Amino acid sequence: MDPTTTYTKNRESDLVIWTLFVVTPLAFYPWALGSDLTIGAEAAGVLEFWSSVAALIAGVMILIHFFANGSRFFLMISLAFLLQGGEDIFNSLHLTPWLNIGPAQGPVPGMHVCGRLFLIACIMVGYFVRKKYTEARLRRRRMLQVLGVGAVAAGGATALVGFLPFERCVLPGNTICRPVDLVLAVLFLAAFFLFVRAYRKREYRTPFVYSMIGSIAFGFAAQIFMIHCRAGNDAQYIMFVTLKTAQSIFPMFGIAIGTFRMFKRQEQMSAELQAAFDREASLAASAAAAAAERYQKEKLAKALKEAQEARALAERETAELERMNRVMVGREIRMTELKKRIAELEKEVEKG
Repeated sequence: MDPTTTYTKNRESDLVIWTLFVVTPLAFYPWALGSDLTIGAEAAGVLEFWSSVAALIAGVMILIHFFANGSRFFLMISLAFLLQGGEDIFNSLHLTPWLNIGPAQGPVPGMHVCGRLFLIACIMVGYFVRKKYTEARLRRRRMLQVLGVGAVAAGGATALVGFLPFERCVLPGNTICRPVDLVLAVLFLAAFFLFVRAYRKREYRTPFVYSMIGSIAFGFAAQIFMIHCRAGNDAQYIMFVTLKTAQSIFPMFGIAIGTFRMFKRQEQMSAELQAAFDREASLAASAAAAAAERYQKEKLAKALKEAQEARALAERETAELERMNRVMVGREIRMTELKKRIAELEKEVEKG
């Protein structure tokens, strides 16, 4: 099949899947908007707690990926989820009485906005900053620097949240109850299109980038639900926390699929390497057999040459012996003739 045709088909299927990433969570929007479902502060705290656990696990997994790859992109994405998880932990501590932090209360005003802002900001920075660190020591140093600055910034923002009048930004009587979350939704949507654009390039077509597209899509849907959230325990808030948790799970799948593909590729490369070794061994054996055969031929050729030289020498010696034999035989014949002539002359002398 033509690679261009294959790429076009994959691109079309990817667009369908990405559209489903955005549309599927929003299918629950009419239900959440008209539902009277509410939960207690303790249940909301439990949801926030597990959401923070998912974000922290995702952050740690991506951080490990940074150590293996060295790209600052993974460092910033890791920081994004770690800061989001940290903010959610503070919010869950404030909501959940079974953590012995006091009576159950509502969510801290502005806390989730702070975490979401850190998340999308780090994701956007990670998209534009893709430098790689080759040395392991430099990776550790940059990790400590970035995580330290991020922790200080998050801590300062979290402390500042308590002094800012975020309650004034919530307008329960309006269609858009939370304008700040609308701004965050726009930022998530912009990040979604940026990552979709990046994935079309061959060098960024990886399972992790694909999973980040799904994660950002669910993050956008979560902000859409939060725009109309009138209280910290209604159906809109439940959908927000659920989608926020799913957003943290997506990168885990991306890393898991990428690791699986890496191991499959490693097995394939090992099989190819073993096949190459086998071919090399076969070629070496063939070369050895050819060398042995060549040696035998050279040995036989040398023996044949020596035999031919010995035969030529024997022929020369035989010819010499035949010549000497002829000379000796001729000499004997001549001596016999001379003896006969001498005898005849002696007889003539006696008669005369």
